[in-house]
Parts: sequence; structure tokens; C-alpha cells
Amino acid sequence: LQGSLDDAMLSDDMKAKIRNLIERAKDTLLFKQSKEQQSKRRIEENTTQLMQMHQQLFRTMQQHETLKQQFEQRQKQLTINTAFNARVRAITYSLNGVPMHKIKIIDPPLDMKAYRKTLSYKSSASLIKKVKTKPAKKQVVNAADLRQSTATISEILKRAKVKTPPSKAKQQQDHKPKESISFP
Repeated sequence: LQGSLDDAMLSDDMKAKIRNLIERAKDTLLFKQSKEQQSKRRIEENTTQLMQMHQQLFRTMQQHETLKQQFEQRQKQLTINTAFNARVRAITYSLNGVPMHKIKIIDPPLDMKAYRKTLSYKSSASLIKKVKTKPAKKQVVNAADLRQSTATISEILKRAKVKTPPSKAKQQQDHKPKESISFP
């Protein structure tokens, strides 16, 4: 079309139309080129964004895997520690014969004065019978029962006018050392 503009046979109207067509063609070419450049830029931006997103996704997946492995390791360690703790408690129980929980033994309250008073009202035969009877097998004996039995026996001995042996502390006080003999 540019070459035909130089032709003298064409009228000025025709030349103007050709120039108009050439300018439109240039404009459409420029528009197409700008559109292509914009689309290329968008594609490049999208690819860089996509690459960044892929990298972020990869990092996130790696973090997820490491956290998952750490969680599994902690769970395994927790089960191992729990089993070990149970074994230690069982060993402690079997070695000591004491249950795993703390037990506090409290003697039941016993008023010895009142109990001795009741003993003075009972007959000697009933007291002797109480002392001579055998306890049932596997009977649990607590401290209060032992104190009652001791008080009963001391009452029987008191009635029989038998002196009870002195305590060890009293024996040590009464014990006098013999004079030492020295040789020349």
C-alpha cells in the first residue's frame, strides 16, 4: 500500500483512503503488540507468583512433615515414659510391700482410764478367759487391741499380786557397777 501511494494514477481521495488504511493497520499492529506485551508480562508475573506459591507450599509441607514426625516421636516417648513409670511403681510396690499411694495409719482413740475402770468391774475368770482364747486366723490386729490386751494382762497380774518386771530403763538405773579390783 505504501508503494501505491507514489503512483500518479490514483486520485487524492484514494491516496487518503490508503493512508487512512495504513494508519489503521499500524494502530492495530501497535495495539496487538501492546496486548501481546501485556499478556507476556501477566504470564511472567503469574509464573513468578506461581513459583513463589509452589516454594511456599513446599516449605509448608516440609514444616508439616517435621512437626508430624516430632509429634509422633513425642507420642512414642510419652508411651515409653508411661510404661517405664508403671514398671517403676510396680517395682517399688513389690520391693517395699507398700502400695503406690501414701497411707496414713491412725490409731483409733482409746481411753485407757475408762478401759481400766471397766476391767476392775469384770471377774478374774472372765479376764483370764479373754486372754487365753486364741484369736481367729488372719485376724488384723491394731494398736488399740494390743493396748487393751496389755491392760487386761496387767490387771490379771495385779489381782494375783504378781509384780511385773521393771522396764529396761529402770533396770539400768538400778544396776550399779561393781568395784574394780586392781592388781599390783
